Amino acid sequence: MLSNQNDEVIEKEIWAKKSVSETCNITKKSEVRSVPDCTIDGENLTLIEALRKKYEEPSNVSGLLIFVPERAPRKTVSGRLILTSNLIMDHQNIIKIGDFSSIKDELKKVADIDFNGNYLSSWEDIFHLITHCPKLHSLNLKRNAGLKVAKLDICIHKYCFDNVQTLVLNALAINWKSLLDILKIFPGIKELYLSENNYNSVSLPIDFKYETLNKLFFNNNGLSSWKEVCKLGRAFPNMESLILIENNLDCLSLNEEDIQELSHYFKSEANFENSYKSLISSYFPSLKMLNLNKNPINGFAELENISHFPKVEDFRGIDIDFLNVSSYFWSLWSVNEIKFTLLR
Repeated sequence: MLSNQNDEVIEKEIWAKKSVSETCNITKKSEVRSVPDCTIDGENLTLIEALRKKYEEPSNVSGLLIFVPERAPRKTVSGRLILTSNLIMDHQNIIKIGDFSSIKDELKKVADIDFNGNYLSSWEDIFHLITHCPKLHSLNLKRNAGLKVAKLDICIHKYCFDNVQTLVLNALAINWKSLLDILKIFPGIKELYLSENNYNSVSLPIDFKYETLNKLFFNNNGLSSWKEVCKLGRAFPNMESLILIENNLDCLSLNEEDIQELSHYFKSEANFENSYKSLISSYFPSLKMLNLNKNPINGFAELENISHFPKVEDFRGIDIDFLNVSSYFWSLWSVNEIKFTLLR
């Protein structure tokens, strides 16, 4: 059965802030607290200041009380902050990490950090913090505009975090050179978010390969050329899921000039043929899921190119204008045994 779920379900934000009804349960060990005022009010805060503002008892809040489980971050009677494995500090007006010596021991238990929507401007400050997070596996830096121009050169040989597996760099607008430097510092990323960065072309070295990546989110970047998509496949040869929602892709085909250019990299390989099928097999050897929701694909002739992907078994094309599901869905269902999800 087809589902009409919104695309946000497909590209879920694993650090998204949950509503009060989702996160606050009444248990025997729960305590009663007033709702803290965590709205951005123009203050420029360090991490510790933001933590204290978010979790300390408010002095002047009336009316609403909620039950907060004891597993939530909290402050002890003595004023010491106690963290959980999830450090969720999105939209807290944090401009710098600052002195965090008071929570250094607490950071040892942190597995997920969410700094989405702050004003951080120093990569080294962030890296210095996570050197004290040996269990960290997820880092969200979405919408920290100051990181766009922050220097990375001095960090490349100083830091390495091979324990981090999920990295969110959405809406940072960092250039490709900076991305390469970041991936050197995080050599074990399996899930990478690069959406909303205005990447309408892919500028990676021809010999660059990042082999640990399994899933790439590359949504809303203005990408319009399938040749550029192929460059992503070459850079991430073990990628199994590629999500390209809301780009400007109207075709999955390549002209002769594109084929000649892209074939150059593989011509030395035995059994390589200078053809679209051989090219796609070489550039996407591991891809199993392709999501082109909300792209202006020209027609079914373009979708038929999906059959040339050697391992793709799941294609998603929700909200593609030309589709007439009632007429075409079942005829497409069995193409190369690929599961098609096609909705208007």
